[in-house]
Amino acid sequence: MSLHPTVGVAEDSGLIWKPSKLSNTSYEASIGLAAPDWTDVSGGVQIGLESETPGGRVRAPVAFWARIVDQSSNLAAIRAAREVNFGYATETGVADVAMSQQVKQILTDSLDIEVRRHLTLQYDRNGNQVDFSDLEQSLKLTHVPSGAAFGLQVSAEPGLRKLRPAVTLEKRFSSHLKVVGTLSNITTTQPNAAVRGRYSIRW
Repeated sequence: MSLHPTVGVAEDSGLIWKPSKLSNTSYEASIGLAAPDWTDVSGGVQIGLESETPGGRVRAPVAFWARIVDQSSNLAAIRAAREVNFGYATETGVADVAMSQQVKQILTDSLDIEVRRHLTLQYDRNGNQVDFSDLEQSLKLTHVPSGAAFGLQVSAEPGLRKLRPAVTLEKRFSSHLKVVGTLSNITTTQPNAAVRGRYSIRW
């Protein structure tokens, strides 16, 4: 069960209701409310029904969640969005807070820069310990006329015991087609290279 479910907000009422089927033996539903006239603040509870086998013993894990989104910095040359998610799973006794920030700025007529940061701090009630479970930071430079981009990413293992840097080259050929090449583990003797393409269409 995710401590930070993706939720949908019913129009006008501010009611959040999103049931989902995870498998033939597991279901979950996110129920909550968005603050009136301020839908960037929401919170609620996530209830699950899980069984290892059909007709077997059913578990009903419960998690509480809250979300705060700030998009106040939305100017012509710079856009910034910040998001804070809180979660607590009653079954495992694990609570965490995840903080994300995205800043996109127009440097010149042809060059954009985008910075993303993400940090998750986790508390385990059973072990009575606080630890960093997730840390990511990336920087991306995009040449808008050509659709080419260069990116640097740094992520960390839980507890910040090891950093994993990576380099990304990206080329957008159209609004539907994009190719991305990534070189990760560049500080080791065996770096990993990968190329992937993405084609999307909407109708």
